[in-house]
Amino acid sequence: MPRGNALIVGLGGSGRQSLIRLAAHIDGCRFETVEVTKSYGQQEFREDLKKSLRIAGEKATQCVLYISDNHIVKESFLEDINNLLNIGEIPNIWKPEEIDELVESVRPLAKDAGKGLGADDVMTYFNTLVRHHLRLLVAIIALAVLNASEGNPARRHYRT
Repeated sequence: MPRGNALIVGLGGSGRQSLIRLAAHIDGCRFETVEVTKSYGQQEFREDLKKSLRIAGEKATQCVLYISDNHIVKESFLEDINNLLNIGEIPNIWKPEEIDELVESVRPLAKDAGKGLGADDVMTYFNTLVRHHLRLLVAIIALAVLNASEGNPARRHYRT
């Protein structure tokens, strides 16, 4: 479904990620997820998001981005997810040189689609492609909502 996203709620170990992988495979979508490490922070999270945004927008490939509540180790991640869901982009995620690179790689797609070829027009078209091709699936543990006292920022956010 174009511009379709989902919130998956279930118990830990209930097969949420396996179900999402299977659904992505059946629909012919590429499956992406974030890889949280010990020193994982905002910069690493945004790099993981950029990777999925490039697949969806630059390569115009159907892509499923899976994020679980365990991947949300900082509350600022929720703001990026919210922006992606609501406006289809994340403000200030791209550096100027990355924007130039994106414009050059997406310009042929914009030309084929009959869109403007200026940098702003091409970036608008890139964001349209991202919104059309990227599916954001956020998975949470049902008990996390009830047990928000744990240290996970996403779990604390559910209670507010």
